[in-house]
Amino acid sequence: MTSLSIGTLTPPVLFGRASQKAGWDHTGRELSTHLFVFFMGGEAEFRIGSTSVTARRGDAVFIPAGTFYVPHTASCTDYYFFHFNAKPCASSEGHEGTVPSFAAPYFVLVPEAPGEALSLPLFMPGGAHSAEIEQSLFRCERLLSERGNEARLLFAIEFFRVLALSARGAEKAVPAALSAMGAYLSERMREEVSLSDLARVFGYSPSYVARLFRVHLGTTVSAYRNDLRLTHAYRLLLDTDLRVGEIAEACGFSDIYYFSRLVKRRFGMSPMGLRASRSAAVGGV
Repeated sequence: MTSLSIGTLTPPVLFGRASQKAGWDHTGRELSTHLFVFFMGGEAEFRIGSTSVTARRGDAVFIPAGTFYVPHTASCTDYYFFHFNAKPCASSEGHEGTVPSFAAPYFVLVPEAPGEALSLPLFMPGGAHSAEIEQSLFRCERLLSERGNEARLLFAIEFFRVLALSARGAEKAVPAALSAMGAYLSERMREEVSLSDLARVFGYSPSYVARLFRVHLGTTVSAYRNDLRLTHAYRLLLDTDLRVGEIAEACGFSDIYYFSRLVKRRFGMSPMGLRASRSAAVGGV
């Protein structure tokens, strides 16, 4: 676990999304910046110092600056990454805020940031906040196509949100059964797998499966399945020339109008709006 001083945490110096082909690896390196990686697909093994981890969709890996690491994957790997700077903290204990007696309960003095710390483990398995993290990463991509200080500030906010959600999610482990169910739904994205279907396949009662998704992910099976579909649709809209109807069908949506409404609700733009935003971003490079 590495504790970073919040007061020294800066916006990322490098951000991107990469897809590595089978066999991607290198002999190892140390970076002068911290590295945060969030996996959207595939599988990769990391040896970070003396620690070895295997990361899949929804997992995150944090490599502190100056730490020797070696990555390897035998399959295609899709991930977002940030390079950023922050000074390490020896302790997460900081200056506590106080509440003036005459002001309570309306005013609270905010703790001084330099004494506060954000603690990140080397490996953060996917969990309750993975979907929220993905949404922030999508916003980061979209904000890169905009110019001006406002967009830069919003980009920094989304980056800080990714780190905060990752740290919070690391505090709560996800049951192995739920991880397996998530992988099952991901592999069968186009199929109409219901709560009852999932319960039957894994040998649990529907009420228990529903509780797993509600307690650990804060969602339902159908909403989780739609989230998987929309995430895949987002990449197809930006990375391919398929028509919107073809993308909707490829992601398991039979109604293009319903699909378009879900895309706009999730990403704040229509399918064509998302595609146009990427075209504008490419044109400005």
